[in-house]
Amino acid sequence: PPAPVEINKLKIGMGLIAHPLSSAHVDRRVMLVVDVNPAVTTAVVLDMRYTFPLSSGNPMFPEVLWGHNVYSGGYYHVDFTMPPTANVAVLHTLEPTSAESKEHALFCKPVIEGETKPDGTKIPTLYYSKTEALPYLATLCPGQLRSAVRVYWGVMKWPTPQIQKEVEKGHWMPVEVSANFFGAYPFTKQQPTEASRFPTEENLRGGKEDRIKAAGGDLSIPRSEER
Repeated sequence: PPAPVEINKLKIGMGLIAHPLSSAHVDRRVMLVVDVNPAVTTAVVLDMRYTFPLSSGNPMFPEVLWGHNVYSGGYYHVDFTMPPTANVAVLHTLEPTSAESKEHALFCKPVIEGETKPDGTKIPTLYYSKTEALPYLATLCPGQLRSAVRVYWGVMKWPTPQIQKEVEKGHWMPVEVSANFFGAYPFTKQQPTEASRFPTEENLRGGKEDRIKAAGGDLSIPRSEER
């Protein structure tokens, strides 16, 4: 079970569990704190998936993310607007192609550091990225497991003194979170299927060629779920 923590130690990577009797504070939800400063604290709701294909053919997302599940990360967003005004949050375990990648350091903020277990199993670092990181993440996604990336539309934001008081009053239960909580870790030893991975660069080129042949240009409209 998650370990309880001191309420005056609100920090990045901490879980916040809504008290079951405090329905005004996002009823029975679990959040992950992704940013904390003296003025504002930001978190994402982890488990509210949209039931319609928000990303399918949506030009605000890079093509490699079309058809990928999108979750409601919280109330703080700007409707269905285009970047950079929309608040898209991405939790992921994607690693840079180069250990000295300046882009990765700029766009991917470590939330929970990875670790290597005694048996040699490596648990990757969990990163938090925002809307402006989408073009960069699109270069890392091709061919990777879809479970390594979770996309959120919107986030939760509070004045830091406010969320601190809500925690102190018991509206939220703060817990430490292990690096292996994230959905990028398989529960079986079965090999991933093609559908469980993002399209490869070759798949993306073929899709573009097909659209040009069908519509006379690289055009796409939102459509039903492609997963």
